[in-house]
This record gives sequence, C-alpha cells and structure tokens, in this order.
Amino acid sequence: MLPEHRAALERHNKEKLKVPKPELDEQQLQLFERVIRVARIEKTFLTFTYWEDGYFKSIEGKVRYINIQDKKIHIIDRLNDVYFIHFFTLVDVR
Repeated sequence: MLPEHRAALERHNKEKLKVPKPELDEQQLQLFERVIRVARIEKTFLTFTYWEDGYFKSIEGKVRYINIQDKKIHIIDRLNDVYFIHFFTLVDVR
C-alpha cells in the first residue's frame, strides 16, 4: 500500500470515530455552573469532560478563574499546566 493511501485510510478511519456535539439542557448547564463555582471557592479538583472537534477529552484540575464575558473556564492541572475550556463545550463535570 502506498504511503498516500495509508495516510488517507488513517484519516478516513479517524473521521469515522468522530461523534456529534451533545446538546445539554439548561438545567444541566446550571448544575455544571454551580459545581464549578463551589469548586473554585473550595479550591477542589474537578474532572472536566468536554467535546472538541468530534472527540471527548478530559482534564482534571482546579478552577482558577471563570471568564463570564468569554464564557471560558481557566483550569490548572496537577502539573500546573493551564487550560481554557469554553463553557458550552462541557459534557460533564465531576
């Protein structure tokens, strides 16, 4: 198999694994917001599961800041790496 064909096949297989963005209701989003606010105040770790480009990703970290205007959450993980997650990409918060 030619390298170009192999690369095209790998891209195709990767595309088949993508899932559509789940739609959450307003009640679920409000629950996430409450959990996030309490965790920020108490400085506890949460696991954030979010949707990005067809895939689910997870990050465990503390909420450093909530940007209300941009609707983003500033998260710092255990290695002090910084992440910014858009609130509307969240799928689960624990």
